[in-house]
Amino acid sequence: MGTTTVNILNAINARKGISTLDELFNQEYREDPIKFDVNPLVLSVRLKKIKTADPTQWLRIESPDVKSRLMGEDFNEAESIKDYYSKKLMWNSLKDSKLSDYRSTLMSLLSQVKTTLTKKEVGMIVTLPYFYEEDQVLDSIAKNYRVADCPVVKPNLTKFQREMVYVHTTSRWINKTKFIFYWFADDNQYVYNIQIEEGNPLRKFFEDAVLTKSTSVFETHISKVNHPFEYYKMFDYRLIK
Repeated sequence: MGTTTVNILNAINARKGISTLDELFNQEYREDPIKFDVNPLVLSVRLKKIKTADPTQWLRIESPDVKSRLMGEDFNEAESIKDYYSKKLMWNSLKDSKLSDYRSTLMSLLSQVKTTLTKKEVGMIVTLPYFYEEDQVLDSIAKNYRVADCPVVKPNLTKFQREMVYVHTTSRWINKTKFIFYWFADDNQYVYNIQIEEGNPLRKFFEDAVLTKSTSVFETHISKVNHPFEYYKMFDYRLIK
């Protein structure tokens, strides 16, 4: 074992009584809490706006620069987010008495303004404005289109031709990869979705070819999806016109 490692272990041992790397690894991980003097959800709203305007900004929520840029609208939007998810979680708890750990923790965070959070709790609060933005779009789609009792299809057997109108775009991180979700509706008001990785070099060509037109015709395989509502996922698709 090198001199540097020995010195590190001696320093650790002086504080916690740990003398080997194995013992260090097996110790329970304890996070240092992060303290705030402003509602963390308000800071999360402003942080999202900063990063949306300039994706190269690598600010953390506790950065003084985030707090210094706060505006009145951030407090109003934070309150809207809190009300939305508080009602949604309450409704979920009435339908299912056993909430997931994530939802239970989030409900607790929203029911009271905590100014000292663990890193895990901070992560939940920071992502909430992004989820809220997506949920607003999905709620609008669910309200204006047919998202229940969609006809069952047999995937992979044949391709369908569908004329569709572009509805909206959302985004989400899946397994550390950001995907863009393109939402469409057909003449019967059923909803369809195409997912493309944000970094796909062909995505810009897709947007130029599809999003600028009033309608598009696709030849595609489809499969029915039931979450967050009923819609058809498109794959192995081809743009006809």
